Amino acid sequence: MTDETATETITRKAPLASDFGRDMARRYFPAEKINELPYYERGPNAGRQKGWITWTREKRADGLPGRYVSIKIEIYYNVYLELDADEIAAIQAAAQESENAATPDGEKDQKA
Repeated sequence: MTDETATETITRKAPLASDFGRDMARRYFPAEKINELPYYERGPNAGRQKGWITWTREKRADGLPGRYVSIKIEIYYNVYLELDADEIAAIQAAAQESENAATPDGEKDQKA
C-alpha cells in the first residue's frame, strides 16, 4: 500500500559564483549571511562566493514544479544556511506584500 500524502520532489542546484545562484541566494537569505561566505581568490570566479545553493520543490500532479520544500546553501558538502517550507512561504508573502504596497491601488486601471 502506498502513502497518499507522499509527494515526489525535484532537487536542483546552482553555484553561488553564477549570476542565477547569487541572485537566488540574495532573494531568500539575509545579505549579511551571504556576505559572510568565503570568496574565490583566484581563477575565473575570483571575487565571487564559493558554495552552492540547492533547492527542493514538490512535483505537482501535472509534472511541473510546485512549492519549495527547502533551500540550502552548501560549502564543501556542509550546510551553511537552510530554510524550510514555512520560512520560504513567509519570505515570498512578504515580498508580494511589499510589491503590492509599492504600486498604488487603481494605477493599473487608469490610462494616461
